[in-house]
Amino acid sequence: MPEDRADDVTAALALLQVARGDLETLEGALLLTARTASSRTGKPLLTFKQIAAALGVESEQAAQGRYRRKVATPNGTASGIDGTP
Repeated sequence: MPEDRADDVTAALALLQVARGDLETLEGALLLTARTASSRTGKPLLTFKQIAAALGVESEQAAQGRYRRKVATPNGTASGIDGTP
């Protein structure tokens, strides 16, 4: 009976919240890595155009906005590793 599974469904929904948080952290780490300057070339690994294509967002500006939201420091500024303000 479905009511017998209420605890399982509740636990699964709680796990979704944890998974969302983990994905947010992973996306931020990947975006930071993508924009970290290469020691060989001094340029970021990926351009915002490449990031936009990989994320399926419409523009470089959308990718930059996402980067700023995901990689912002507690004072609200981007990390600056790639020279992004």
